[in-house]
Amino acid sequence: MKWIAALALLALATAAQAAPQTPKAMVQDVYRRLIDASVHDKGYEPPDSFYSPRLKRLAADARTAAGGDVPCGLDFDIWFDGQEYDMTHADVAELPGSTATKQTIEARFVSLKEAHDMRFTFRRIAGRWRLDDAEAVLGHRWVFSKLLQCKEVP
Repeated sequence: MKWIAALALLALATAAQAAPQTPKAMVQDVYRRLIDASVHDKGYEPPDSFYSPRLKRLAADARTAAGGDVPCGLDFDIWFDGQEYDMTHADVAELPGSTATKQTIEARFVSLKEAHDMRFTFRRIAGRWRLDDAEAVLGHRWVFSKLLQCKEVP
């Protein structure tokens, strides 16, 4: 009987690992890791591995256009809207209007004594969720894809 229970637990764990991550879970994981790094005074670089092909192309084009200089849009971190942070908490929520192919996730937090409201747009591409854009909607507003093209937000 014990081996049946162990087998059932293993099957559940395998299914959980195999299940595709939702955009909300992906954003929550990034902020959990950023907060842990901040609290323990260690570094964490959020991955760009789940960027959409469009966002990867824009970042690569920005690096090429910049030559040896710092590329437009890559002189700060989109996850905490700056070069430094000290957050201890982030509220992450899926915004209304999500579809089977597009979701927008909001992250609200305080860092360096300033409130931040970030929006992350994900698109389902080839069955996987990919970050397709990011924007700051509080304070100094920006849209990541526009920054990468050296364009200001109107």
